[in-house]
Amino acid sequence: ADAPGAWPGTVVGRRFVGQFSALGSTVLEEVFHVDKQEKVLRYRLVTPALGIQSYVATMALDPVDNDHTRISFSRDMVFDDPASVDGTADLFEQEIAYIQAYFADND
Repeated sequence: ADAPGAWPGTVVGRRFVGQFSALGSTVLEEVFHVDKQEKVLRYRLVTPALGIQSYVATMALDPVDNDHTRISFSRDMVFDDPASVDGTADLFEQEIAYIQAYFADND
């Protein structure tokens, strides 16, 4: 799979591994599925972090019209403590802000 250009990381064999810092922890993720035709990317947590045991996430791009594209996210997550679910909202906001900033800089 090709590494997405916006995600800081490295290609390891045929896998793309990205890492970022959040809330004082380093999070390591692996892209394991890219479908360029369908515009879908799937990635997972490599090592438990931030109270999250595991997750698989899917990002999809859907054309709205000739000038607009909708991005959608879904995640299947397992937490150490279910009470920590609310704290992940900051991470999701950080992720979305990063993607928005990338595309704003590359218009």
